[in-house]
This record gives sequence, structure tokens and C-alpha cells, in this order.
Amino acid sequence: MKKIICLILLGLLSAKLAMAAGISVNPSELNFQLEVKQHQLQKLTIKNITGSPLVYSFYPDELSDQIIIQPKTVRLEPDQNQEIQVIVSPKHTGTYLTNLSILAQALDKKEFNAVAGVKVPLEIVALPVSGISFYKTFLWYMLILLLVIIGLMLVINYRRRRKPLWQRLTESMDLLHKPKPWWKKIISK
Repeated sequence: MKKIICLILLGLLSAKLAMAAGISVNPSELNFQLEVKQHQLQKLTIKNITGSPLVYSFYPDELSDQIIIQPKTVRLEPDQNQEIQVIVSPKHTGTYLTNLSILAQALDKKEFNAVAGVKVPLEIVALPVSGISFYKTFLWYMLILLLVIIGLMLVINYRRRRKPLWQRLTESMDLLHKPKPWWKKIISK
């Protein structure tokens, strides 16, 4: 007789736990594929499938600095649903696996207040940034800067001599005659 009473009580308690554990999640997993330091948003639909109001809490098991969940807590009445936004922004390349934990807790203090939960698998594939890398861009800027400096040096040198180009070329071909350096010409004047 005691065994039958215990089984009935256990059955009643398990029925209350099943009602408190009423979490319906759609989709059942999240997969993100994006470039490093970009953002991607996906939505989860949470539905209260119990007969009493529940408070749901959401958080990532790992990578909390790269995964943002909005809102973090939600109160849902029976058969009510709400969309939750999951925003991912990876910091480094690679494939990351974690879970999004969803906890449900009954509001009624008179009921057995067990916390039920569901884990939604979350995969992040972080790709390297496409396009020109920083190193290549830096090299191009340094090459342009070097060409500008050489051009400025040629213009300054040309203006100091103040002779036409053809005259300077003919003087450089005359091996017997050495013209004075430009600084001696300035001193002698």
C-alpha cells in the first residue's frame, strides 16, 4: 500500500515538473558563418507550453564577450511566444561551439518552484576578413610616401640649380669641364 501511495505522489510531482518545464524553442540549433569583427543576428522563438506564467532567462555557456542575447529575461503567459535576438561578433578566426542556455521558472510561489532548462547548440564559423590585408595596405602607403619624398627632393634640387634640363644634361656630358657645386656658386656671389 505504501508503495502505491509513493508512486501516486511521485507521478503527481512529475506531472507538475513537466508543466513547469514547458519550453518550446524554434529553431533547435543556431549556426553562424561570418567574417571576424562583423555582426550577425539570428532569432529564436520561445513559447510557453504550460498552463502557468513562466520567467525565461537566456545566456551563452561560453563566449559571452562575443554573443549578445536581447532580451536576457522574458515573462510569458500560457501559450504566449516571443522572439529572442542572438547577435554574434567573433573576435578571432576559427570554429567555435557552445550552447545557449534557456531556463524557465514558475512565477507562482505555491507551486514546486523547480528551474527547468534547455540547451540550444550554437556554432560560430569565423572567417578571416576578405580584401586587402593590413600588411599589404601598409606597404602600399609606404611606397607612395617614398615616391612623394623622392619627387619633392627632385623638385627642390631642380629649383636650386635654376638651369634648364638640357643645359644640365650637356654639362654632365662635358668630362673636361667641371662646374662648381651649387653651394660654391652661392658663396662666391
